[in-house]
Amino acid sequence: LLSFFPDLPPFFTIDYYLEARRALQDERWPSVSPLPGAIKLVRHLHKHGIPIALATGSQRRNFELKSSHLGELFDCFEGKVVCADDGLFPRGRGKPLPDIFLVAAEKFLQLNVGKGEIEEGQLTAEQQTIRGQGLVFEDGIPGVQAGKRAGMSGK
Repeated sequence: LLSFFPDLPPFFTIDYYLEARRALQDERWPSVSPLPGAIKLVRHLHKHGIPIALATGSQRRNFELKSSHLGELFDCFEGKVVCADDGLFPRGRGKPLPDIFLVAAEKFLQLNVGKGEIEEGQLTAEQQTIRGQGLVFEDGIPGVQAGKRAGMSGK
């Protein structure tokens, strides 16, 4: 980003930018709103006992800042949340790689989905069926790609 603005003052370094961005985000996270329909959908799934988990590329601290005022939505996950920095999959393997969805399915939904970037044909028929039942709702293209790579349906 900074390379597109070569005339910025010398104090405007990458570290300065990251600190300023974090301060602005921290100020705004506690007032974010869910996407339209998200609360209704998640509450419906929860009410009908459909297993759900949340897998976010956010850091845990940011997730907590973004979600703490939205208990109506996030309480439905009953703590079944995987964040990018939880140490449950190798660093640098975020979305669009499928790891976070596979970890969430194994850890919280007790689904034997298999781990990692498994090539077609290496999964058992049962694992393929289980992965195919997973439904991923995403707000970004990399997340949809990750869901599809995990063998789940992406929306």
